[in-house]
Amino acid sequence: MPRIVPNFFIIGGPRCGTSALRSYLEEHPNAFLPGPLEPHFFCADLRVEYRVSDLERYLELFAEAQEQHTVVGETAGWYLHSKLALPEILKSHPEARFVALVRNPIELARSLHAYNVARCIEDEPDFETAWSLQEARRQGRCLPPGLGEPQQLQYHWVGCLGAHLERALTIVPREQLHVIVQDDLSAEPERVYRGLLEFLSLPPHDTVEFPRVNVSKRSRSVLFQSLLYRPPRVLRWAGRVLTRVIDPKHVHAVLGRLRRLNRRDQPPTPLSPAARQEMVAAFEEDVALLSRLLGRDLSGWLSE
Repeated sequence: MPRIVPNFFIIGGPRCGTSALRSYLEEHPNAFLPGPLEPHFFCADLRVEYRVSDLERYLELFAEAQEQHTVVGETAGWYLHSKLALPEILKSHPEARFVALVRNPIELARSLHAYNVARCIEDEPDFETAWSLQEARRQGRCLPPGLGEPQQLQYHWVGCLGAHLERALTIVPREQLHVIVQDDLSAEPERVYRGLLEFLSLPPHDTVEFPRVNVSKRSRSVLFQSLLYRPPRVLRWAGRVLTRVIDPKHVHAVLGRLRRLNRRDQPPTPLSPAARQEMVAAFEEDVALLSRLLGRDLSGWLSE
């Protein structure tokens, strides 16, 4: 029996609803997505938090897909930002279909910062300070110790989804790329989901609930969170030994539960007027570009 390979990719952007969209699609009997892992196999140019780089290991993620799964895919929140990912995917999967999600860039930047803090990627808990550190960090200064994902701290670069989508449209045929605005996914998830099924040529499927997924969190204990996400060498060694005698899925499930227990919902603190004005100016041109690409006025994102 030939090995099943992916033919569908949710390519980001990060913190734009990719996890929610995947969770809805996982319920469809004709769709298969390995989760919650985001393998990021095709973006070797970005130092993402976690990446499967071995081809055999990557293909193993889809080993449980069956013949009834006409759509087999993956979610990778950073593919949209990678210069290598989309050309590499089309090289081996020329008819692959892609879904990109876009969001108010100010909300995206703040949500990404909260996510980075929760996962011990960001060591500056104040967003406005972290925003002001971007240039220094671009030059390799003021980075958190042991950080392997410096691009993830470039909040302006990540939020410029118009530029990233424009590049994607020069690579992917327009009929193979479906764009979803996160506002629509939040306000009308059923309608957005039906549109996604139509794009993927999947039969209608009733999903009873569309819960919010992956909302911003804050750690109850920063030290405990650091041990879970950035463990010292001896704990990493113990983890590797443990996964040799216990199914890795069970180990990851336990770790995931511990991480969830150590988190609580964290509503964003208001931006200062000066910081908001600076961010509006920084994103104004890109939001105008995104509006032109989608044929939709998104300027309200930057209004008070």
